[in-house]
Amino acid sequence: EAVGTASDVIALSVGRNVPKKSLAVGVEAFALALKYAPNLRYVHIGRDGEALTTQAEALGVGDRFHALGEQPRPKTLQAYEEADIFFSPAAMESFGIVTFEAMTASLPSVVSDGPGNRDAIEDGRTGILAPVDDTEAMARALVKLASDESLRSEYGCNARDVVAEFAWPRVAERYVAAFESVTSSTMTDGQ
Repeated sequence: EAVGTASDVIALSVGRNVPKKSLAVGVEAFALALKYAPNLRYVHIGRDGEALTTQAEALGVGDRFHALGEQPRPKTLQAYEEADIFFSPAAMESFGIVTFEAMTASLPSVVSDGPGNRDAIEDGRTGILAPVDDTEAMARALVKLASDESLRSEYGCNARDVVAEFAWPRVAERYVAAFESVTSSTMTDGQ
């Protein structure tokens, strides 16, 4: 089911609502950003989002926040395709699978500058890194991307290019090139 209108800019977060994900910080940042980017809409997919809905309503932004709960994989992938910005306020991500999924969908990211996120996102190239738990910096980043479609497109294309480097065919090419380089130099050295 579609959320929002064609003129809305959708920020998407994906994951369980647990303390290390800092999703409450994300809702606060969204509420601040909405003052300057009224076309922004925040969609969250993951378990235990009821508290986030309550928080959004208390902040007066409940009509622009949507906690969809846990979704089947195809619906989650569709949400990435329909979103405009990937938003991860998580203080840390062990590997950041959701960030790479967003990059595959050509989404620019607004993420906390914590472990995992900083390894995936290149600030100013594939997204914007904001200090952990800094709601104002996250809000500024959301506003910046929400108000600049060409920047979203640029960062999103860059993100997709970066993640393509990790695709198995590309990894295999690098292994073959390394193997050929080693065997070539070994044969040359042996003559």
